[in-house]
Amino acid sequence: MASFKKSGKGWQVQIAIKGVRESRTFSTKAEAISWAGLRETEIRHEASTGISKDKTVGDAFRHYAKEISLHKKGHMWESTRLAWLAEQTIHNVKMKDIKLSAITPASLGAWRDKRLEEDKVAGSTINRDLNLLSHVFSTAKKEWKWITESPTSGVRRPKNPASRDRLLSQDEIDRISYALGFDESPAITKTQRIAVAFLFAIESAMRAGEICGLMPGDVVGRKARLGDKHNETKNGGKRDVPLSNRAIELLDRVLARAGRR
Repeated sequence: MASFKKSGKGWQVQIAIKGVRESRTFSTKAEAISWAGLRETEIRHEASTGISKDKTVGDAFRHYAKEISLHKKGHMWESTRLAWLAEQTIHNVKMKDIKLSAITPASLGAWRDKRLEEDKVAGSTINRDLNLLSHVFSTAKKEWKWITESPTSGVRRPKNPASRDRLLSQDEIDRISYALGFDESPAITKTQRIAVAFLFAIESAMRAGEICGLMPGDVVGRKARLGDKHNETKNGGKRDVPLSNRAIELLDRVLARAGRR
């Protein structure tokens, strides 16, 4: 039950329900009674459903980064991206400060349009952000019971740009190698090792993380074995990558300097 008390500043109302205690002061008793009734209804609803009107988007981002992202292989990217998204504004309010119950498909659509039209961001970048937001809000709905619907479910996704299919020309490859100081000698400097990794990627079609995690023991004969903890693949499975003569030569440029071949 709510209690009301006349004070010098107006009417003070106190509520105590379901373990929650709150107080506010209003100019008139009618305003105090109205607020008390609405707030008690909200608290009862939160107690029965677990859905809180006070949770913000920032709360969801922090909880997701700590409880979900931390256990994913791409947690560094997700955590960094969520921190960036938290500072983005929708109708001049930072996303992290918006109540979860107040964010809607329309507000996210306005943010999408601003990114597309004013910031000139590619549709693929916006779609990656929307995918991340969708997972955060879906988790908040299904697991945490913080919201009843995910606001991303009704947001139109922009078209992804056409995929790139152009190959680097030999002239471009030579120019990049020259700029990095690589002349086919053993790679000594950091930039020379970057050049070797660049050329090795062209030969093997391996991803940057797979190349950087490659150890001498992973190369058996003419194959690179991927899938261990130090060189995890994108999908988490194991696979063997055939290595060309050129790929083997490039590995020699790095490993010879380390005295391992």
